Amino acid sequence: MDYNDKTIAGNTELNILANTHLEVCFNYPIINMTNFFSEECDNNIKNLISIDFSYFNSSLVNNMANMFFGCSALESINFLNFNTFHISNMANMFHNCSSLRSINISGFNTINVKI
Repeated sequence: MDYNDKTIAGNTELNILANTHLEVCFNYPIINMTNFFSEECDNNIKNLISIDFSYFNSSLVNNMANMFFGCSALESINFLNFNTFHISNMANMFHNCSSLRSINISGFNTINVKI
């Protein structure tokens, strides 16, 4: 994926990836990931089964609220190397992720999380 605009309104670009593995890489740092990969933004995303953030620049991310809200088919997430130091909100991050079986959060630093 190659996004030139730093404001992403929804996940419509991702609907072709349903029932597949998604590797997340952007060519610029993301600050707010509220509703990213959320059924609230795109109903098709609920069919996503695997996400890999191993190569994602997360150094500026400060909000992950509702990030995977409604991803009922999501089975695994790899957050290897995901920098969570600046994150203050993780509310409902995995709400209705009933198929989630594998998640690597070994490097999470949640010291600044308030919600």
